[in-house]
Amino acid sequence: MIVAGRQVEVNSDVVDALNARHAQAATAVTKAGATEHLRRSGAAISGLVAGLSAADLAAGGGRVRRLAQISARHADDHRAEIETALAEFRKLLELHPDYVAGYQMAGQMLSAAGRSEEARQILESGIASASRAGNKHAQEEMQGLLADLR
Repeated sequence: MIVAGRQVEVNSDVVDALNARHAQAATAVTKAGATEHLRRSGAAISGLVAGLSAADLAAGGGRVRRLAQISARHADDHRAEIETALAEFRKLLELHPDYVAGYQMAGQMLSAAGRSEEARQILESGIASASRAGNKHAQEEMQGLLADLR
């Protein structure tokens, strides 16, 4: 809109309303949907920004440039959050190798991120841990997650 020469009002109220709508819409997002969105959005935003001219980026007193920078980093920020969480799960499981829920949560996160081989490895370790702990319920849940990967 700004690039097309239309005036756009951007202030904290507008951003808060957009974030509220985004949060409401996100309540129904599946893991598969989130994974696909992250894969798609990074390339789509990069393509859009790459197509902007210097004049386009300067539109709106430089607001287009700033919004392009924010948008281009958005998907990467989410990917970084996933990597941070996975690193924390790895630390947790090193310190507490019998914490069955940690394997399950890490496996789900890896699966949702499309990292099937890593998910398979962590779920197999989790199944072994659940078996040692006699936690049949967690063992069956992780076996189901593992079967879904195949």
